[in-house]
Amino acid sequence: MKKLVSLVLTAALLLLAAAPCMAEALFEEPVELVWYGHANASGTEEALAKMNKILKERYNTTLVVNHIGWGDWQSQYNLLLTSGENIDLIYVNSAIYSQYAPTGAFQDLTELFPEYMPETYKYFTEDELKQFAVDGKIYAVPSSMRTYMPYGVVYRTDMLDELGVEPITDMESFEAFMDAVAATGAIAYNGNPEDRFLRMFRAYYKLETIANDATSVALVQDFDDPASIVAYPFTDEYVEWAHRMKDYADRGYWSQNALSSTLSAYDMIQLGTSPMSIENTDGFSKIVSALNTNVPGAEVGFWSFTDLTGYAIPNSILNDAFAIPAVSRNADRTLTIVEAIKTNQDLYDLWMYGIKGYHYDLTEDGRLITPAAGQPDTVTYNRSSVSWFMRVDSMNRVNVNAWAGANELQESFRKIGRQNKYGTVIIDYSSVQAELAAVNQVMQQYGAPINVGLVDDVDAAIAEYRAKLTTAGVEKLVDAIREQTVAYCEQH
Repeated sequence: MKKLVSLVLTAALLLLAAAPCMAEALFEEPVELVWYGHANASGTEEALAKMNKILKERYNTTLVVNHIGWGDWQSQYNLLLTSGENIDLIYVNSAIYSQYAPTGAFQDLTELFPEYMPETYKYFTEDELKQFAVDGKIYAVPSSMRTYMPYGVVYRTDMLDELGVEPITDMESFEAFMDAVAATGAIAYNGNPEDRFLRMFRAYYKLETIANDATSVALVQDFDDPASIVAYPFTDEYVEWAHRMKDYADRGYWSQNALSSTLSAYDMIQLGTSPMSIENTDGFSKIVSALNTNVPGAEVGFWSFTDLTGYAIPNSILNDAFAIPAVSRNADRTLTIVEAIKTNQDLYDLWMYGIKGYHYDLTEDGRLITPAAGQPDTVTYNRSSVSWFMRVDSMNRVNVNAWAGANELQESFRKIGRQNKYGTVIIDYSSVQAELAAVNQVMQQYGAPINVGLVDDVDAAIAEYRAKLTTAGVEKLVDAIREQTVAYCEQH
């Protein structure tokens, strides 16, 4: 018996001693992985250097992280995924996944996902895995975070008395707030309002996107009827809304140069130089945190667009995800690295929040203090979309300055929650690629000015817009989207 025990202990010690070698043997060749995400990062260089030192020691791997601007993703994704450039990971949301997964742009992860990311794989139900499968195959790994993040108006409630208006609770009080700001000679919405007010448009008329594609010309008119998909510029609702946007622009809610603005209402309100923005609940929470630091005494409120729709929809599991481009030769290593970050709190904190003692500190109960004690307010950290897909429910940390009512708000959304059967629809655009590109170009050139009211004659501009869309092949494009959406809903 003693001999057996001795042998077991010896074997165990040998395994422990060999563990580093086994890890090294897994990836014998040094590799530099190239990852792409959305938007711009800030203050991440030092943290990435520290992360690379750890990854080099443990996995013989280093990372290069690049970013694509929000306004460039459609053109840049197509270029990146067709150029042959070596890319090992790229951020995707439902819309990007729907557009590119059926084309062969991404690697099949059906077997690789559970093999190299077993803990993350366990997070998803069988039904969820089926929902984002394309022809039974998985081409992306979603975020391990479930939450409601509807959009709404974020505004400075400490200005209400000064402006002589009531809190925002509906469209009328929203307009009263904007009017009061404009009356002071200030710009109520600093930045390009197109995307944000199109979100308000969809909520106001209860129109739903397919695959969460906020840029799509196709919207669902009747939530219970997948066949009710239309090109929204051809609807009466759009005409009505376009006139409202013209009225808003004429009343000075935003600049006449708004479409070319490099400003962001989200950034401006955090700095205290803008009275409002339109953001989701995550953005609202970050604004609260920033204002607590930048403008002590400032108070903000949130008017959710769920008040317009009457329901809340949880984030699609594909809202924040990543895919591995077909050109990558390092799928196993990329998946291993992501799994390591998502399952190790120290690595997770380094990736998500930066360097402890510099970018952040922790309270005794594990909440974030940003920046760390003794550091100037200029110390910031933001990885943007390459942190969104990395999020894990059980490992995520809450900022000490975060809005205290966040949990209560989430609970109110759950009470009116409605499963979005259109959020995980996968559209194969291969037969309408030319039409998709042409329609997107027309929407940008002719639709954008209408959407923010910067046209002289709304009706004439809409007539021209519709004619250009028709020439671009919008009918064929929407027919394809409608046919596939109906088929998807029948199967799921």
